[in-house]
Amino acid sequence: MKELISISKAIEILSFIYVDMLGKERISIFKAKDRVLAQDIVAHIDVPGFDRSAMDGYAIKAEDTFGSSDKRPSSFKLKGDSDDESAPCRIGHGDAIKVHTGSVVPKGANAVVRFEDAVEVGGSIKVFKTIIPGKNISYKGEDIKCGNIILRSGRILRSQHIGMIASLGYGSIEVYRRPVVAVFATGDDLVEVGSLPTEGKTLNSNIPMIYGSLKELGCKVIYLGIAENKEEGILAKLNLAIEKADAVITIGGMSVGNKDIVPQVIGGTGKILFHGVRIRPGKLCGAAVVGKRPVLMLPGYPVAALLTFKKFFPVILSRMMGNSEYPGKEINFFVRPKTKISTREDSTYLVKVNVYKYLAEPVNIYSDVMLSSMVNVNAILEIPEEINEVTPEDMIECTYLG
Repeated sequence: MKELISISKAIEILSFIYVDMLGKERISIFKAKDRVLAQDIVAHIDVPGFDRSAMDGYAIKAEDTFGSSDKRPSSFKLKGDSDDESAPCRIGHGDAIKVHTGSVVPKGANAVVRFEDAVEVGGSIKVFKTIIPGKNISYKGEDIKCGNIILRSGRILRSQHIGMIASLGYGSIEVYRRPVVAVFATGDDLVEVGSLPTEGKTLNSNIPMIYGSLKELGCKVIYLGIAENKEEGILAKLNLAIEKADAVITIGGMSVGNKDIVPQVIGGTGKILFHGVRIRPGKLCGAAVVGKRPVLMLPGYPVAALLTFKKFFPVILSRMMGNSEYPGKEINFFVRPKTKISTREDSTYLVKVNVYKYLAEPVNIYSDVMLSSMVNVNAILEIPEEINEVTPEDMIECTYLG
């Protein structure tokens, strides 16, 4: 194993790897939630498309109210209701037309008086205060101007984005194709879940965990099973993965022991980008490119596998979509640790915590083996390698896990 690199260096490397980009597909906006936009969204219309009333009230010329007061109200002749097709489409001085929220403001009007700010008497209305021009009117193009770029390619689409796209008349849009990811584990001691392991054997619990994590990122997953811990066994799984998928994840076989040969096998057919990161847990993770396919090599310890996956695989997915927003983008906020946390200066520590009201309680800080330590964890503190202690007086950034 070569010299360990920093987290920031690993992310930089993954952000610029030369891999095949994912293709694009056109889908209905009803299916666009959480997909990654693959086109710029340009406004082909103004929003709103006409001058419209923002209130229920009366459309008037604002200057006709200048100087109005309780003692000297302005008087307007009521010319009709905008809901009535026979109502005039234009008003003059001293005229008023009843309008409703969202209805077209008649020509000549430059303000809307709210119903509660006027008194209707027979066929006229009285206004007791000065109304400013533009009051209670949403003008054409006030929200969005025709020709403007509203959303850029690479944006992860949330419900508010979809609503905006729909308001511009788009019924379908281009998004990046869902990535296909092949996953396999290595280790002669592993047995598949669903059976009871005999002495010396370990259940392959990492695979369902990483499988679920990939699904959370919107990936299609191909599980290729457990590779025999020999060069030919690992190579056979790798070749199949490269043939069937856009990206590959391996789990296990990343240490420096005689049986941990995953980097050696992958390096023999592709290019190792890094093997070893100054991160705890998870320093034995790595990445490679084989045939323009990115490969993330995860350590076998469950906690280390999960945390390094969450740290690095979204970066790979982003790169495959032209450096778009990270799928499953992290939600970060600042907290105070409940107790003092001491770390070594040679590594970045990913500290498991349970956060309640911005107070973070560490959970089994130094364990990368016990998966049970993750069950009651809802966030991760990332303590940089240049810091070796944080106290309850410190504010530190935290990543929400859910």
